[in-house]
Amino acid sequence: MLLKAKPSADPSLPGVVELTAALKRLHEAGMPLNITAAKRHYPQLLAAAFAQQPFLGWRRALRQAGIDYSKIRVELPSLLTCAICDKEVGNLANHVRLKHQVAWDEYLLDHPDAEVLPEWERRRRSFREWTKLAHWEPLWTPEYVLDRLSAWHESGAAMNHVAMEEQDTPLMNSVRRWWPKHTYDELLTKIGLDAEDIRLRDDFTTITPEMVVQKIQQRHAEGLPVNAGELVRGTHADIQTYTLGLRLFGSWLEALHAAGIDPEASGAFVPRFASRQAVLDEILRRQAAGLTILHGPVTRSDTALASGAYRHFGSWNLALQALNLTAEAETVEGSSLKRRAGPHCR
Repeated sequence: MLLKAKPSADPSLPGVVELTAALKRLHEAGMPLNITAAKRHYPQLLAAAFAQQPFLGWRRALRQAGIDYSKIRVELPSLLTCAICDKEVGNLANHVRLKHQVAWDEYLLDHPDAEVLPEWERRRRSFREWTKLAHWEPLWTPEYVLDRLSAWHESGAAMNHVAMEEQDTPLMNSVRRWWPKHTYDELLTKIGLDAEDIRLRDDFTTITPEMVVQKIQQRHAEGLPVNAGELVRGTHADIQTYTLGLRLFGSWLEALHAAGIDPEASGAFVPRFASRQAVLDEILRRQAAGLTILHGPVTRSDTALASGAYRHFGSWNLALQALNLTAEAETVEGSSLKRRAGPHCR
């Protein structure tokens, strides 16, 4: 069904009629139409799709043009272009370090959207948990995050924060990565949803602070850990209680205080990485997921891991060496690390 979209807020962008016609022409000509390809070749069309009101997005724009997403041509380059010398390379972090004597963290200051590995390699090494809603894009992007939220809404799924954490954890991880300065409510607004209305229809709106306190106290009485790390990713995880604690009390520390639990005495603040093996396991997990293990980015995105490495090994580099990583590999993204055979290799 055609959407009756209002004109874009930006008059320089194509309108919905022009956008639809352009997409049809591109598809008929066999041009790539995945999101990252659109960013490279026709950014105005991509911007127009996400500027329409009510929300259109790339997925709906293709559908409105009569294009089957599963049949579009997908373009995933096998090389990256260095912004310093315009040379095409396979590993940008290694190139800027060896050729230009520029640390990757410094390069990112001028080019914050730069990636270590090209799209083809990132897709080949990508790691995704299964979710009820199948993926249609090969890579995560800010635009795909919005499209996917919109698709979940179309499916009739619950859109509250707690439910989305449980039904599509990779999506919520991508929300935090690609939209770090935006709240979840703001993203719902971007796709044309009323965040307040979502909360009013939320199955969890009947839960009171007292009910969350009771849940925490019950967990503590049963001898289960009440630290945030265990509630989010432990063997006896309870993301719902943790998320509601943050929402109703402002912080997990305040939720524990409300439950009459001494965080220190209860072990609630036992470090996430309380052992050497926990640090090594997390580095391996990041590597398998294609996430960076560069010291700078890890320090910014996961302070607990960086601190754990320093606490147990003395430095980040020594933690990597414990996994038998080569010195050269320490400067590249986790998924491309070269590892020697050793006791921790799996």
